[in-house]
Amino acid sequence: PVFGGDIRPQRGINNEVGPFFHAGSLAGQGAVYRMDVKDEIGYDANTFANVNFDPSRHQGAEIDLTWKISSDWRARLAYTYTDAEFRSGAYEGKQLPMVASNKATAQIGWNGARLGNYTAQLNYVGQRHISGDFTHIRKQLPAYVTADLRASWNLKPFQINLAALNLFDKRYAP
Repeated sequence: PVFGGDIRPQRGINNEVGPFFHAGSLAGQGAVYRMDVKDEIGYDANTFANVNFDPSRHQGAEIDLTWKISSDWRARLAYTYTDAEFRSGAYEGKQLPMVASNKATAQIGWNGARLGNYTAQLNYVGQRHISGDFTHIRKQLPAYVTADLRASWNLKPFQINLAALNLFDKRYAP
């Protein structure tokens, strides 16, 4: 038991393979993965508690590209596709709630050396089934995009980090 409750530890087998490349100012990596999970821990909005799910499989692909625009500027794009479904049990073949099939990030960063490092980022999260909707009878949560700004200054021996997340106060269900 975890913390004296009835929740079993989550465990799984993860297989992943993919290339990495570097060509001049462009670098990237990709991967395809498959993860079989037993006793996945998740929140069940119907019981208002964390529970162990029936066996599930998460599989998909990831790609991450970075472009060094100049010595001070870089751009990055990342995308993940995930198919997460129950492998057996009452919801066999159904998608896991709260797992978006599509996620993406786009960012641009400036390294100002002594002036600091600055990054602007857009985050996309696709539609997903609401927590507890194991039978998919409810409307899916809508996709959303948020914007973040980050800054850091290295003032040896200290480093200061500042982040403004969800800059435009986008209303969404996390």
